Amino acid sequence: LQTFLQCPSVSHVIGVEYSKPRFQLAIKALEQFTLRSPGFRLSVEGDGSRCLLEVSKVRPRVLEFRLGSFLSHDTISDEEFRKADAIFMQVVLPHKAMPAIEDRLLQVKDGCKLFSLPDLLSTWNSNQACPLRPWQGGS
Repeated sequence: LQTFLQCPSVSHVIGVEYSKPRFQLAIKALEQFTLRSPGFRLSVEGDGSRCLLEVSKVRPRVLEFRLGSFLSHDTISDEEFRKADAIFMQVVLPHKAMPAIEDRLLQVKDGCKLFSLPDLLSTWNSNQACPLRPWQGGS
């Protein structure tokens, strides 16, 4: 949400929350936000595991918020993952999940930025070279 609100040049953001209670709290917060923010529209899809926050000012922009795991292809498709310009993983990652996380990150396009709590470059164990590079401010 912060990226979506503070970076008007960003046109499409997908956020994923693993915890259903936190997801539901986020939806309630988004509902309150749209009540106080003209020009924003919130819609919840299907079984409530996805919602869209849309703003249609000069250039249409969308924040999708999904319940699930970013490792799940049902939550984030391979195509969506490959299109990403940036990935934020502000979570504590269990060591046993690292092989699956590395496999997923092998799909990112060249130039994709990863912002994560752990330093994945220093712990990379995959047989394939890490596609990530340290972020240099402004690049």
